[in-house]
Amino acid sequence: MKRLTALVLVVATIVLPGCGKREVPRHPVRGQVFYRNQPLREAQVAFHCADGSPQADSKPIAVTDSEGRFQLTTLKQGDGAPLGEYAITIELRELVTVGEEQVRNGRSLLPERYRVAEKSGLRFRVEKGENQVPRIDVTD
Repeated sequence: MKRLTALVLVVATIVLPGCGKREVPRHPVRGQVFYRNQPLREAQVAFHCADGSPQADSKPIAVTDSEGRFQLTTLKQGDGAPLGEYAITIELRELVTVGEEQVRNGRSLLPERYRVAEKSGLRFRVEKGENQVPRIDVTD
């Protein structure tokens, strides 16, 4: 019985850390995106971990509002992002009709480089506390 208990404890220590790992603190991140000097609405903004940190299990993302503003979400609405250096991607797709709904699943409406983290040229370091990303201007 002692061996079985010891075996269960060993297996639990190996398997469970991935399931019950401590939640990484996130910090609010806000910003605004413009394209051709106009607020870019309904674009997806994604932050991709660029410093090799394993902190961000999920990718912080947001969708811009009618003023081009965004607030990042990792796990809960508006919770921000873990500390670290990020490459930023921005994507806006054409509206297409799928059944009775319109979804942004058509062709890309922005230059291709903004869809690739390594090519976008956009970076930001998330620090403790409130974070304000400087105005992002998407150019052709």
